[in-house]
Amino acid sequence: MNTLAITPQAIGMTEGQQDGLQALIGGLLQANKTVNLTAIRDAGQAWEKHILDSLAPLCVEGLIPKGASCIDIGTGAGFPGLPLALMRPDTKWVLLDSTKKKLAFAQSAADMLGLAGVEVCHGRAEELGRTARREGFTLACARAVARLDILAEYVLPLVAVGGRALFYKGPEAEAELEEAAHAIAKLGGKPGRVVALRLPSGDERRLIVVEKARKTPAQYPRREAVLRAQPIG
Repeated sequence: MNTLAITPQAIGMTEGQQDGLQALIGGLLQANKTVNLTAIRDAGQAWEKHILDSLAPLCVEGLIPKGASCIDIGTGAGFPGLPLALMRPDTKWVLLDSTKKKLAFAQSAADMLGLAGVEVCHGRAEELGRTARREGFTLACARAVARLDILAEYVLPLVAVGGRALFYKGPEAEAELEEAAHAIAKLGGKPGRVVALRLPSGDERRLIVVEKARKTPAQYPRREAVLRAQPIG
């Protein structure tokens, strides 16, 4: 498997975009002094762990389609959605999270950066997946710690048929994808593929890419307590 380097050059970052992303990191670290938004306190680490890591999909041409309607599930303080929205102003983003204090920062950062295509949404994915926004997005991202067999049930019901889901993972991604293959198929996804990437520090990253082939059956997503206790087997 070829490993792609996640660098500003590979991403195609302009000087103006880099300035905007640096301002985002500055705002994050300043706000973090009074509100717990991130465990990272160093600007250099934040650049790598929050900015470059978030922008990994841009190392692969066409992974985020032009004009895509996107949702960032479990966005926290706005990652990966805010950096991706800044780099790709042709796309529209919903930043979804259940923690209001983190969303408050995401909203202020979007306003500061002039990201008119960003909507901040307070809520839970398993609830949003049962509203009119079900299967309403051409792209969904999740940079969450849940294993893929659980995470897929949060994410795939929100993806339109013909769209795709991107799951940010570490080096264990191949094993997680194998474990979750049945769940992905049951939720309407095609067999996933893994993209290998590496941050400048040498840390390995993986993107699991899942295309949505069919509508998700009506019984999914289930309530959080159920889907976590009984992952689709």
